[in-house]
Amino acid sequence: MRRMFSVAVLGAAVFVGTLITPGGRASAEKAADPVLVTNVPLPVTVGNFPAMQTVAGTLGVTQSGVWTVNLASPRPFTGRETYTIPDGAFGVAGGGTFVAPPNAAIETISVHVLLPVGQKPVASMLLPDDTGRTIGVVWVSLQFQTNNPAGDEYVGTVTNLHSPMGATTPARQVNFEIDRDGNSGIAIAQVTVIGLP
Repeated sequence: MRRMFSVAVLGAAVFVGTLITPGGRASAEKAADPVLVTNVPLPVTVGNFPAMQTVAGTLGVTQSGVWTVNLASPRPFTGRETYTIPDGAFGVAGGGTFVAPPNAAIETISVHVLLPVGQKPVASMLLPDDTGRTIGVVWVSLQFQTNNPAGDEYVGTVTNLHSPMGATTPARQVNFEIDRDGNSGIAIAQVTVIGLP
């Protein structure tokens, strides 16, 4: 029995020695296993808020506070006029057939002028009030583009004007002034206007 006890103590000592020896099978410095975390939806209770409901039939709505209403974007309007400066005249002013809707705002003006070689043009749109009086002017800077057999061409564009045309009903005539620094020959100007009602 004593011999068996000695063998058992010796076996236990070998086993403990194996546990504390580095690189052994049961080393305390064993590499950690990778950890995988999976998100699991948790139940959430929200107080005083009902769940989303489907509305069918007639819905009664009462305003509380200020409402914000998104309106459909207004459709822009366009107009184009052709002005002729006759031989012997320095310019032409006034409106053609194009009219702006009531409460409209002009956003873009484009001008194209063809005139005899060597002449320089000036273009402007007259801003009226509700009585039709001119209360301001929008100048369109014109740049030389090319020379061709018909004469010199100048173009210019002004954008983001937001120029109100008044509330006259049914509409307001859009007036332009096209001038040049000479009076010989014929000059032609084409004006395009884009705006919002």
